[in-house]
Amino acid sequence: MKIFGLEARKPFPAKVTVDINTQCNAKCVICPYPQIRTELKHGVMEWGLYQKITDDYANICYSNRIMGELSYCNMSEPTLVPNLPEFIKYARDKGCFTIYFNTNGSNLKPKLIDTFIKEKTYPAIHLNIMVFSEERYQKIMGLDFDLLKENLQYLLKKYPHSLIDIGFFTPLMTADEVGAAKEFFKNTKAVLHLAKDISDRASNVYLPQGLASAGIPKPKKRLLACSKNRPIHRMHINYDGRAYLCDQDMRLETDFGNVRDNTIEEVWNGKKIMDALDIIYGKSDAGEERLPCFKCEYSVDDENIKILKGPSDYKPRKLFGPLKRWVVKKGWAVIKKRGRLALS
Repeated sequence: MKIFGLEARKPFPAKVTVDINTQCNAKCVICPYPQIRTELKHGVMEWGLYQKITDDYANICYSNRIMGELSYCNMSEPTLVPNLPEFIKYARDKGCFTIYFNTNGSNLKPKLIDTFIKEKTYPAIHLNIMVFSEERYQKIMGLDFDLLKENLQYLLKKYPHSLIDIGFFTPLMTADEVGAAKEFFKNTKAVLHLAKDISDRASNVYLPQGLASAGIPKPKKRLLACSKNRPIHRMHINYDGRAYLCDQDMRLETDFGNVRDNTIEEVWNGKKIMDALDIIYGKSDAGEERLPCFKCEYSVDDENIKILKGPSDYKPRKLFGPLKRWVVKKGWAVIKKRGRLALS
């Protein structure tokens, strides 16, 4: 698919996120899950469906000579799946993916770590800890802080630090917590992220006062682009095989087809998702279609147009003559920065 006249979206996803389950044991104040869990259907992905998805994605990677990225999960806690190591090993044996999973760390027990080491699967582990004190960890995430520290100590002792990524949210942390976190991790080579922005996940979570990074976004009338460009390179698959828009679509408002009945490429290039992309990138009006993007802080319209991060194979460039007139005529977002024009 061409965006801005360039081949920006490949006919296959470079990255795939699979929700192998739908349950989470945390009660994070910045996550929609505690508020919307009763609205969602819950379950664990069937093994046969997971095999089909993994085999299909492996065929894409080998056919196109790319190293894919397979991750778990968008909103749930994957360590609650008893046979998580089996899921990861099946994918690892394909030999064409980087693999990681997101976790709050509360169930990342020594036995699970030992299994990854014994089976030599070594998935990358992205921990979302948010804060770093017993009282506030319990208040913000609703979990046992002492248990988390025990799991972290074992992980850091046994597991390659290059595969560990730990995220905090500085708007939630006190100065003492920042200092305590730096002290706890000072002798490690794990990557520490101190995030400054907190998303309301397309208005799907009601953030406590003062935490919203951009305020409550006004509903947009006509979209021009997505500042994250996730629909360009990543596919999200629910536990039942349903493909949905992106990690901001926490209520699963979109349905682009099911990979149980179709291949990943068939869904990725299907009419439903292509029509949605035309709306997101300003090629057509939404009509009755109301995507989550219309209430998402990362979507772009005439009122919040800004320099956007382009797809990995696209870099902003100067526009001259016919190209400039073509872009304006097509209705693409054109931005002026430091005296030069660039595509959004």
